Order: sequence, then structure tokens, then C-alpha cells
Amino acid sequence: MKRGKSFPGMSDDLYTGRCDTCGERYEAQSGTEDLEGLRFRCRALLCSGSVELRHTGSVHVAQHSKMSGGFEIREAPKKFC
Repeated sequence: MKRGKSFPGMSDDLYTGRCDTCGERYEAQSGTEDLEGLRFRCRALLCSGSVELRHTGSVHVAQHSKMSGGFEIREAPKKFC
């Protein structure tokens, strides 16, 4: 799963996924890990579904603030119509 070393000013890969039960959206961003296909349990209250991450593009990172070899999974921002 390792991609290599990430440096400040390089781009991080962006991954997104949606819970197969409740539809909750998640995003993950990593400059060193290949998260494609990573599955994890949905964190929504009272949901027992799972989320699989898919690569959706790259994000330019001006300042590298994450720990080396680390990545963060977070809920995607809500979009209201």
C-alpha cells in the first residue's frame, strides 16, 4: 500500500466512499498510502454498513502537516440543494 515519500508542495491523492447501507459519504487524503479499495465500518450512529474508498483525483498540498506515513479519513462535507 505504500506509494513513496511525500514532500511539501506535492499533491496528495483524494479518495471518496459511500456507506452501502445509509449512504453517508467519506473522504480520505494521503500523500504516502494507496487507499484504493480500503474497506471500513461506517461511523454513523446505528449503522452497520461498510465503506469502500475509490481514488477520485489529486489535491495540491502547500504545507504538509500530516505525520509521515499517516492518512486521515473524515466525513465528507454535506451538500444541500
